[in-house]
Amino acid sequence: GDGRDVITDFTATGTDHDVIQLDPVMVADWSDLLSKATQSGANVMISTSSSDRITLSNMTLSSLTEDNFRFQA
Repeated sequence: GDGRDVITDFTATGTDHDVIQLDPVMVADWSDLLSKATQSGANVMISTSSSDRITLSNMTLSSLTEDNFRFQA
């Protein structure tokens, strides 16, 4: 974990969609990610620990798919 990261230009769809690589120690797989993700207003917050969080600004949780994440160290 690297603290609190904010991504303001994440693209969830299309041929050039973004991909976030996550350490499987922090997030094991897609279902684990969904259990750690919440919609907070216009943002998606993924809390991987009490001190580590990724915020995707202006993004809805329903827009994200497993293809937006890679679970490997």
